[in-house]
Amino acid sequence: MRSIFPLLVALLLVSACDSDPLTTENDLLVVEAFLYAVKPGDDIRLTKTISLSSDDSVAVPVNSASVTLLKNGQIYPLTAIGSDGRYEYQSDDLTVNPEDVFELNIEYEDQQLVAETTVPSPPMGTLMSQSILYVPDFDEDPFALIEFFRDPNNLVRIVWDNPEGQAYFVSVSTPASTNPQYVLPENIQARFAGLELVLEPTNDDFFEIPLRLLDVFGTYSIQVFKINDEYVNLYENREQDSRDLNEPLTNIQGGLGIFSAFAGNAASFELKKKSLF
Repeated sequence: MRSIFPLLVALLLVSACDSDPLTTENDLLVVEAFLYAVKPGDDIRLTKTISLSSDDSVAVPVNSASVTLLKNGQIYPLTAIGSDGRYEYQSDDLTVNPEDVFELNIEYEDQQLVAETTVPSPPMGTLMSQSILYVPDFDEDPFALIEFFRDPNNLVRIVWDNPEGQAYFVSVSTPASTNPQYVLPENIQARFAGLELVLEPTNDDFFEIPLRLLDVFGTYSIQVFKINDEYVNLYENREQDSRDLNEPLTNIQGGLGIFSAFAGNAASFELKKKSLF
């Protein structure tokens, strides 16, 4: 989830001109704030907007703001971590559960920002089409592997209950390894490897992953997240007409960006090498 959000918030970083006549364009805060149900912690980052007239391409992080989360009247102060504008709650008594309502409060210089989100319920009925998949060994039969990848039926399918056509997001994590074993030899990986998989909100009740997009052997983790309207709206409006740059979509009062929550279920499958001998 964390890796795709900069694609969504990029439009906010360059579109704050004239958004607030009391605040200069380079001082307005941009908020990237996510909470995850059942798993610990948060993913909260603060930066300043980038002027359309600026030569800068990277937003300036803000590490000196006062940031708190509020749930059921309980205040949870966050601490700046490092120098990239990220904030975390450093105790272990904060829980994020479905239907919880959170308020985010930020104070920075003369700015006061407020946002609210409700943690959605996780998806139900999450199932994988198969848990182990065997891929031909290129060294033993390169043509078999190529034909395997070309077959559109060679894919992994994950399904979940979605009778009301609500919005979900699917995240695929590549196996973590210090010495990964690649499906294709190094000299032809770039030639035959699949395109980058771009995941986006869907109202379907299934998601299919072509095996040609998987480049290493091992166990892949798939998470299906139930997402809120504010996230869907920002994603759908990530490409704006230039005439609308003064009105970026945001659910942050007093600033720009997004505060949202996710609830997910995890599944996994293993990609293995199939030997002919």
